[in-house]
Amino acid sequence: MSTADPEEVKRVGNDLYMKGCFEGALRLYDRALALCPNNAACRGNRIAALIGLDRLGEAVKECEEALWIDSSYGRAHHRLASLHIR
Repeated sequence: MSTADPEEVKRVGNDLYMKGCFEGALRLYDRALALCPNNAACRGNRIAALIGLDRLGEAVKECEEALWIDSSYGRAHHRLASLHIR
């Protein structure tokens, strides 16, 4: 895996996420964000991993950050609403 390509890092994180390895996925999403901090979709993946780890307060903050970057990012709106319902 190329550590300089945020899309590749995110893809490997997605593979881990699909296997239920939320902690490993979160580490890779963090690495992808370090390479591309204003990517709302990378933040969306990070939100999903945080929810999988039951770190809901952090997930809410990450939703807000994703929406600050891209207010039209529907997935972040949906996840934020779902978190507030919990």
